[in-house]
Amino acid sequence: MTFPVAGEPVTAALPAGTRAGGLADGDSVAVLHVPGEPGRAVLADDAGRGSVALLLALPLAATLAALAAGAAHLGRGERRARPVRSS
Repeated sequence: MTFPVAGEPVTAALPAGTRAGGLADGDSVAVLHVPGEPGRAVLADDAGRGSVALLLALPLAATLAALAAGAAHLGRGERRARPVRSS
């Protein structure tokens, strides 16, 4: 879909599970998007609490997964760096 943001056209793909049935090219619809990220948008009629929460939670989940992977990588590196003690 293409919509204007600050007078400039922005194109965004609708997320999976969007109920856009019955809409044709050129139809006008209300759109919601994350401030600063207009490429991540949903149809306003399709934005129940779950849709909006998912739209906002995906970046947070990706950040937490990256932090966990980094912590696991650092943890493995520290174990390898310890000297071996002989008995």
